[in-house]
Amino acid sequence: MKAVGGGIGLTVGSNAFATRAKAVDSVTVRQNNRDLRGQQERCIISEDLHSALKIPINGQIRVGGQNDETKYESGLYTVTETNLESTTVEMSKDGLDRLDFTNNSSGFVDPNAPHPEYETREMADKNDEYVEILVDNEEQSDLVACAPHGGWIEYRTDAQSAYVATALDVTEWSCAGYNSGGGAYDRWHITSTAIDRRSFPKLDSIGDREFTHAVSFHGFSRSGVVIGGNADNDLKKRMRDEIDSLTNGKYDITLADSDSPYSGTSSENFVNWLTKDGDGIQIEQGWEARTTDWKTIATAVVKVYRDRVL
Repeated sequence: MKAVGGGIGLTVGSNAFATRAKAVDSVTVRQNNRDLRGQQERCIISEDLHSALKIPINGQIRVGGQNDETKYESGLYTVTETNLESTTVEMSKDGLDRLDFTNNSSGFVDPNAPHPEYETREMADKNDEYVEILVDNEEQSDLVACAPHGGWIEYRTDAQSAYVATALDVTEWSCAGYNSGGGAYDRWHITSTAIDRRSFPKLDSIGDREFTHAVSFHGFSRSGVVIGGNADNDLKKRMRDEIDSLTNGKYDITLADSDSPYSGTSSENFVNWLTKDGDGIQIEQGWEARTTDWKTIATAVVKVYRDRVL
C-alpha cells in the first residue's frame, strides 16, 4: 500500500484503477439529501480527498464500492463542493441508488473520468469501460461533431458524430461508455452542462479552438427528434427540415422551447462554449430515430454543414 496525499493517511488500494492512477481507498460513501436532494449525478467530497487527488470543483470523478458491494465497479459523479469530514463522499439517495450504495458504504475515489489508458471504443467495450475519443488534425476550426454519451450510454450517437466528422473531414470529440448486461447510462452519464474540460484531457486540448460550428448528438427517452442549442433559429430550422426530408416525415421533429430540458442553450453546455460565438446545435433523438435512422439523420447534418465548412 503506497501513501497518497502525504500526511493525511490516504492510501492507494488494490482496486482496478489503483495501479494506473491515484485512486484512494477506504472512503466512506454516505447519504446527504439536505444539499443534494434529487441530484443523482453529483457529490460532495471531503477536503482531504480534494487536496490529495487535486480534483477540481465541478469536475468529474469515479466513485466505486469495495468487495463487490455495489452493482457496478464504479460510476461518474460531478463534484459540487467540499466538506470538513475525513475521507468521505456524500450523495443524495438517488446518487447512492445509481450504483446500489448503502449509506456509510466503504468505497474508493478515482480522479480519472475517461480511462487513462484505453483509447478506443473496442477497448472500452471489452473492459466495460469509458473512453474519450478525439479525431483532429489540430488545425481545422470549421466544425466539431460531438457525442458525449456514446457507446451504450445513448446508443448510436457516437456513430453519428464519427460519420459527420469523416464525411466532412472535421474534428470529432466523443465519449463512449459500456457495461455488460446493461447499466452504461447509470455508470457513465454526465449531463452536458456539467462536463468539465479539466476532467476530459482531449476535450481540453480543443477547448480554446473557437470552432465556427459545433453539433452534439444525444438520445432521450421520448420519441421523435428535438433540435436545440444556442445556434440561430434559421440554422436549427434548416436542420429540422433536412432531417424531416431525408427521413420522409417519419418523426415528429421540433425546435426545443427555451424552457425545455432539451433546449441546450446554456452557456455551460460544452457544445456552445466550444464555438467562437457560443452557438452550437444539440440534437436529441428517440430510440427508433437513433437506431433505425442514425445514418440518415447524420447524413442530413452533413448536408446542412457541407456548404459551411467546405
